[in-house]
Amino acid sequence: MLRMSRVPSVLAVVALLAGCESKPPAPVPEGKVAASVERQARELIMDQTNNFGTSGFYWLPPVIPAAAAFIAANFDGTAAATVKVDLLNADGSATNQASLTGAQITISTTTSASFPGTPAPFYGTTWSPGAAATVGQKYRIHIEALTAPVHVLGIADVQVVVDQTAANAVDRTKYTPLIASSSASLKITFRVEKKDTDGDTLNDWADNCPTKANANQLDSNQDGLGDACQCLNMANGTACSTGCKTGETCSAGACTGGTNKASGTTCMTGNLCKQSETCNGSGVCGGGSNRSSGTTCKTGNVCKQTETCNGSGVCGGGSNKASGTACTTGNVCKQTETCNASGTCQGGSSKSNGTACTTGNTCKSGETCTSGTCGGGSNKANGAACSDGNACTQADTCQSGTCTGASPVACTADQCHTAGICDPKLGVCPAPAAKTTGTSCSDGNACNGVETCQAGTCTAGTPVMCAGPSVCKDA
Repeated sequence: MLRMSRVPSVLAVVALLAGCESKPPAPVPEGKVAASVERQARELIMDQTNNFGTSGFYWLPPVIPAAAAFIAANFDGTAAATVKVDLLNADGSATNQASLTGAQITISTTTSASFPGTPAPFYGTTWSPGAAATVGQKYRIHIEALTAPVHVLGIADVQVVVDQTAANAVDRTKYTPLIASSSASLKITFRVEKKDTDGDTLNDWADNCPTKANANQLDSNQDGLGDACQCLNMANGTACSTGCKTGETCSAGACTGGTNKASGTTCMTGNLCKQSETCNGSGVCGGGSNRSSGTTCKTGNVCKQTETCNGSGVCGGGSNKASGTACTTGNVCKQTETCNASGTCQGGSSKSNGTACTTGNTCKSGETCTSGTCGGGSNKANGAACSDGNACTQADTCQSGTCTGASPVACTADQCHTAGICDPKLGVCPAPAAKTTGTSCSDGNACNGVETCQAGTCTAGTPVMCAGPSVCKDA
């Protein structure tokens, strides 16, 4: 009985180890303990004139070599923004290094000795990493408009180089150079423009969908791109969200399909006079409570002012702007429109037939006005560069007149971390989150017993003991 009880334990050890003999640990399998980087974010300099960035937002020297043409009277000095600087890590994630806002950002309407070479008017701040910025590092600067929700206005990648010769060799369509030194610093300068393309009372830089009127700024998935724009000129199958469904995709310009989210999930209908709305379990957002009477709101009528909530969940009231006040209905083929005494934008005249215009489709060229309507033109060649509005797709190209994203940023992690999801506003991955302590893992050495994740590290368990004078052999 005693002998029989000992046999299984001995056999189990033999079977597990396949012998007892000294042997160096096996190399760690690639992609298990060590993180594997499949693809990093592409290099970016993005504003209105570069890489199909935000309308009404412009980088200025020294971020870019030369400023775009600009009418000083169109400068909007009312923007509330934050300048953020992130270090781009080797695993595709980003680590914030600086956040500059409020009084740290200068608004200047004249040239300034503090920002040499920057044409006025502008917003400006200084990032001073000093010796922390080392040769070979890459950083991503982005400007966040402090709207609700926050959305990204522009992106500029910075490449740290050894000296001026190396700085001169940097591809300025992809990077802003920063020379490494103990006192390294970079002037970050930009401007925003008073321009409301779609006539919804929001300047383009502050509008999460500047080509289609959406005064409520509804952004169901909080990605900085308004619902009104998420399927505009997008290829069928592009992921989208209406707030109370998961797995929806664009189809013929509309967000459709998907599975209903659980009842009680927080959502928004876009009614500025409602709060605390939730999904009903059938894919519909509603309920909630009415905001207090007198709460400021907007119906999107450019000929109204001082509108407020009425306490019953409806935005209205206010007063009409003076008759003759210039306005826009958002029709790019109309001009000299004005408000009438009843608070309606109308009148004006159609621009001449043949006047160049754009419907906002970056895969169309040669569009023109005809009888007050923008259209026509031709599809750009398949393969032409475009932007699908998602910084996580790195190879956006036109296909049959539609912008199609490809080569997505792949967020990766090791066996003790969970890979995040690429941020479509910035094109970077979040830092991988550590898996629950006790999650099974393997360090590639069977002699270490049962290994588990501990605070994100694969940790050895109780070492396997061999019978006799030999030592464990890693099978």
